[in-house]
Amino acid sequence: MQTSGMTRRSFLAACGFLASMGITGCLTGCSKEQMLEGLVFAPNGSDAFAVAGYQGSPTTVKIPDTVNELNVTAVKEKAFENCTSLTSVSLGAKTRFIGNRAFAGCTSLTAIPAANGLQSISNSAFEGCTALPGINFGSSLGSIGARGFAGCTSLATAEFANCYGFGDESFKDCAALETVNVASNLRSIGQNAFENCTSLTSFTSNGTVGATEIAANAFLNCSALTSVTFIGKVAAEKDAFAGCDALTSITVGPESTIAEGALPSGCEVIEYHDSSKEVEVERIESSDAGTGWTSNVTTQWKQDTTEQAEDSSKEEQAEENTKEVTEDNTKEKA
Repeated sequence: MQTSGMTRRSFLAACGFLASMGITGCLTGCSKEQMLEGLVFAPNGSDAFAVAGYQGSPTTVKIPDTVNELNVTAVKEKAFENCTSLTSVSLGAKTRFIGNRAFAGCTSLTAIPAANGLQSISNSAFEGCTALPGINFGSSLGSIGARGFAGCTSLATAEFANCYGFGDESFKDCAALETVNVASNLRSIGQNAFENCTSLTSFTSNGTVGATEIAANAFLNCSALTSVTFIGKVAAEKDAFAGCDALTSITVGPESTIAEGALPSGCEVIEYHDSSKEVEVERIESSDAGTGWTSNVTTQWKQDTTEQAEDSSKEEQAEENTKEVTEDNTKEKA
């Protein structure tokens, strides 16, 4: 049977009939797509498969590592969109990518035990998953696309061992979100990424190579936000924290820049210092961030080391003078 002109629904119906007859393996005679245990798989390149859809009304889905000895590396766009019966998804160890709107509108989804191999979550992948209470992704995750988790109104915690970037509006309107922690490598936070996360109280990023860029309105109207810490340096645009009226201070790494108007009026900037360094800068710069702020830790460090060098030079000169006086006295006595 050829599938040219056949709709996805017709294909699934045909596969469903064959499944009812006990045929649930490779369906190469029906299509290049294949079906296994209620999931439809489509070729993903020449040597892999991707989950392309489902048959029936699944409640739990476990994505296999392989199908016909080929890795299952992705969940295609809209594969499970509006599957309101779905409550749990287990990603395979080989799953690398989740496509646009792959799980959008899955309003009963409560669990995503993520595999460590996941690298990218595309635009709106989990948008509107209103029952999802929390997410925790491993060290391989690179990015979350625009509106990736927008409108997940039950989402309370978001933990990332690694994440390079949050796309525009990636967590917009997650009204229950309270804490976000990124262990390493966060490089960008897109426009309106956390807009209207009105329960968000704490955001922590433990450093990156280079600066973390914080776009305009990234934390717009996060009215409960009181703790923001970036161990690495940041570059924050105007209005990055607009409407964060409870925010009285923000901790950032050395060499950071914060644009005028990035923070609410009166918000203090505190510069983070690594106490393990041999030379520690004791002075901490703070100011009303409404006038803009640029770290001067490098200048301070140079000033401190220069002062130390000058003091050391003075001590050496004093010792030399004392030595000369002693020698002169000895000669006079002789």
